[in-house]
Amino acid sequence: MIDHLNDTSFDKTLATIPYALVDFYAPWCQPCKALSPLLDRAAETIPGLTVLKVDIEQAPKTALTFRVQGVPTLLLMKQGKVVAQRTGALTFAALVQWIESNR
Repeated sequence: MIDHLNDTSFDKTLATIPYALVDFYAPWCQPCKALSPLLDRAAETIPGLTVLKVDIEQAPKTALTFRVQGVPTLLLMKQGKVVAQRTGALTFAALVQWIESNR
């Protein structure tokens, strides 16, 4: 499942999801575009994982709250708390390994 969030919906949505991968992206970002299908695949193949996408231009407050300084920035969150963060594109294998190592 992939949801697109903004400043208004972020906290409310995250409160209902126990395990989430949050993708901070920008529509003009080429690495973000390359990462997008990998996130779709991760959402389909990793049990219990919800992927949430946040456009930094549509949600500047949320991006500031999480100190996003580059895109793509990925946050792995459990019960609303950040357990891991990384910036930059990666391969599907590296994405899965990062997610699994921070479970």
